Amino acid sequence: MKKIYSLKNKQLFQKVLSEGKKWYSEYFSIFYLPNDETKIGISIPKKHGDAVFRNKQKRQIKNIIGNFQNLNLIKKNFIIIVKKPFYDLSFEKKEQIIINLLNKFI
Repeated sequence: MKKIYSLKNKQLFQKVLSEGKKWYSEYFSIFYLPNDETKIGISIPKKHGDAVFRNKQKRQIKNIIGNFQNLNLIKKNFIIIVKKPFYDLSFEKKEQIIINLLNKFI
């Protein structure tokens, strides 16, 4: 995922969490808010593992999102909060789930 798609501003992060719409699945809790550009923030709770484990999961998710062709068509700010069942999946299954998820928001 390119840096231009990264949601790092704390105020914007809080705005999406408080004012955004919510969507829940088996693997994710997603908060989104319509915007002029696409920004994505990834959150993994501390209780799910140590920093090395959480960073590995974030890298995998960013890699999958970066390979998605139609990312600039979504036009929303997203916060993806990962749930525990997601960690047990293979990379191919994770990729399939995230691509299907992003296609739902186009």
